[in-house]
Amino acid sequence: MDILRLSHTLTWFGLCFAFFANTSAQARTKKVDIHVYPGYCAGTRCVIKGRIVRKSRFIKGTAKQGRLGSMMAMIRRFTRKYIPYASVRVSFQNKQKVVLADKKGYFYATFVQPTQLPPSSRPATRTSQPTTPSKHTLGYRTYQMMPDKALKKWGVLPVVAELAWPKKQKLQGTPTHAFMLQGSDLPGISIISDIDDTLIETFVYKKSKMLRKLLLSNPSQVRIFPHALDALRQLHKGPTTLHYLSGSPVQLLDRMLAIFQHHNFPVGSLNMKRLSGQEKYSLLHQTKYKADAIREIFKAYPKHRFVLVGDSGEKDPEIYAAIRRLYPKQVLAIYIHNVTKANATQKRFRGIRLFTHYKELLSPSSKPSQ
Repeated sequence: MDILRLSHTLTWFGLCFAFFANTSAQARTKKVDIHVYPGYCAGTRCVIKGRIVRKSRFIKGTAKQGRLGSMMAMIRRFTRKYIPYASVRVSFQNKQKVVLADKKGYFYATFVQPTQLPPSSRPATRTSQPTTPSKHTLGYRTYQMMPDKALKKWGVLPVVAELAWPKKQKLQGTPTHAFMLQGSDLPGISIISDIDDTLIETFVYKKSKMLRKLLLSNPSQVRIFPHALDALRQLHKGPTTLHYLSGSPVQLLDRMLAIFQHHNFPVGSLNMKRLSGQEKYSLLHQTKYKADAIREIFKAYPKHRFVLVGDSGEKDPEIYAAIRRLYPKQVLAIYIHNVTKANATQKRFRGIRLFTHYKELLSPSSKPSQ
């Protein structure tokens, strides 16, 4: 009887030990988020960029969150740790690569495409694929519902990034789905659009108001300027590529993507400022960051002509004018959203289309001629 009791006692202790050992092991396993930046290919060379960061329970990945939750999520975006030297498996165009993140958690995977699809490659008519929207209606929400083969006809190439050997690394995270825009050496049009105060009401030129809105609002509460997306879709019709350029730090990537998905922004690459790593810029210096990002896009699409869209709040008119001086034959038009009620006769707006309401860009005559 004593032996049986001793056996039961040892079994009970063994089960408790196994339970707590398993719990302790799970506690040592770090939960992470894999961020992949929607990018673009330069010709046949595609560099997929991303970062591994610690997962936070405050960042829920949802557009709807209360004020306190929004503030906590914003704080955690800037204070959560990155994961250095993690192994990431990137899948792209039926190929896979395992890459190692650097000491700041950034990773880069380079793929070279043997063939190149022109961005204008698409179904001949809507009736040939009735479930596929036309290019100018392809949004950040709708593209996720389309099969990979359909996306490729629009020059949108799916990307999947996941942890390689997660148990060995003691990391846990779900795969992230993103995309790259197909590069092209063919003639076409590219649109480069600023986001803050150009498409979204942010009040960058009023810092206290900007911080209050940033801290206390969730992506569903962000105000898009009336008809801004309609005007962008109109410019985006035809064989065009779209590139978003934001001076916000890349820590806000998940929030920006949630805004894009909630409001169904047209699909385009997304450039955001990095405050650390190989491509770091100062938080306050926007001019060099934006000029460098625009020049990289120009190099990636050497035969494209460009429409530049920005706002009067900061230095967009000056940056775009400098780009036009560098590439006079490639800049098709410059549109500046007048959010500061500036006088159109000012020198900084010379040769620039200044507008107050996006309805002004919706008329057929407002679309730039090729």
